[in-house]
Amino acid sequence: MVNKVLFFDDDINWAKTLDGYFKGSKIDFCQVTTIADIRAKITQDSTYDIVIIDISNPKRSILEVIRYIKLNFPSVKMILTVSDIKILNKLGLTGGALLKLGVEDVVVKPYSKEILIKSINGIKQFETWKTLKNVSEEEDDQEETVREPDDYFTGVKLENYVSGSINVFDLYLRTGRNNYIRIFHRGKKFNRLKIEKYQSNEKINYLYFKTADRGTYINFTNKLLEKMVDKDLNVSKKAGLVKEVSEIYIDEIFTKGIDAQIVTEGESVCRNVFNLIQEDEILFELLEGYLNLEKSFRSHLFGTMFFSSVICKNVTWASENTVEKTCLGAMLHDIGILKLPEIFKTLSVKAMTAGQLVQYKNHPAAGVEMLAKFPSISEPVKQIVYQHHEMADGSGFPNGLPGIRIFPLARIVALANCFSNYIVEKKMAPKQAIHEFVMERNTLIKFDQALIKSLIIGFIKKGKA
Repeated sequence: MVNKVLFFDDDINWAKTLDGYFKGSKIDFCQVTTIADIRAKITQDSTYDIVIIDISNPKRSILEVIRYIKLNFPSVKMILTVSDIKILNKLGLTGGALLKLGVEDVVVKPYSKEILIKSINGIKQFETWKTLKNVSEEEDDQEETVREPDDYFTGVKLENYVSGSINVFDLYLRTGRNNYIRIFHRGKKFNRLKIEKYQSNEKINYLYFKTADRGTYINFTNKLLEKMVDKDLNVSKKAGLVKEVSEIYIDEIFTKGIDAQIVTEGESVCRNVFNLIQEDEILFELLEGYLNLEKSFRSHLFGTMFFSSVICKNVTWASENTVEKTCLGAMLHDIGILKLPEIFKTLSVKAMTAGQLVQYKNHPAAGVEMLAKFPSISEPVKQIVYQHHEMADGSGFPNGLPGIRIFPLARIVALANCFSNYIVEKKMAPKQAIHEFVMERNTLIKFDQALIKSLIIGFIKKGKA
């Protein structure tokens, strides 16, 4: 939980409203009404967790203060409040620009107490494990039978689970429908021998944690993966962990929705996927044996993100920033399907009725509409979501754009999206499927030839033609 918040708003009426919002709360709240006071306060007292700055009355000095905080107090998180989202555009504060300045969230006036408190708490909600201390040096021997609905739990393949020395959340084994045993407690020592004991007695393939802790798992695993970049860990272990956290991240988005913190975690997931495939040998092994895509909605989204990364790796003009935007767009490309009945998550286009097809073709526009309220999501990501079904020959939707008019990053995701679907439908490994896929007439006429070549290059083992 955040302890100290510094707030700037030069609107006297809002200043009074905020006093009422924070009265009686556990948040240590300090309010200032001049821009100069922001800089003075945080310089005098560097223990603030969050600085909230209102930019409804935009001045150049506000941007200077934001940059000053980012440069001198990088651990301090910033939230902006604004009366009109158009002000952000005038100041050039959209998407990546916000993140580069250390801005974690934007709240539009008028906002309620609940919305502001959620924004403040949400910024650090996934990072509580960082301050976790071992509550006991003793082994975690206490076990407890728990009977709760299966929806309350999220499973992780045991082979993909990585822990520090301390459990960052409670861990469970599933013994039957709606039945679990809590075998590890948050804050206690993690003991792999205990799991091995269970494995020797019965076949245990999954560990479970509460679905409410899904964000914590994503943040914790992302940080572990960042540290593993240069570690000599076997390919299957790295691949399994990256796929697991990516799919759990997708579950979090498609069940709980989007907020500023989950967007930040998504960018970390994208970086970890791209880092994984930087070595040609590792990429070749993944495509040959470790990338198994099931016929599920989340597996399709992961596959689209993964193959978008492969294409980006072999496109000369793709910078690191471009890769992040492309991968995040790939993960969010079907977000508009949330606006459709549940059946559309698993229904193939070929099986749709004429009426269902009309509904389905609205999902790109619905996705952009959903993302419009999140300034931290950049315009390129929104364009990917809107155009990922456009085809080079003009046969796509929603606008039937010809290739030259399709946003370049959307072209990448469109190709990756189609190939991800192809390997699942054909029940083939990626390395087996690529030859047939690129030889099909539809592939050749519907996608950018240079991008098809970039996808193929990913399947060529280093040193071979």
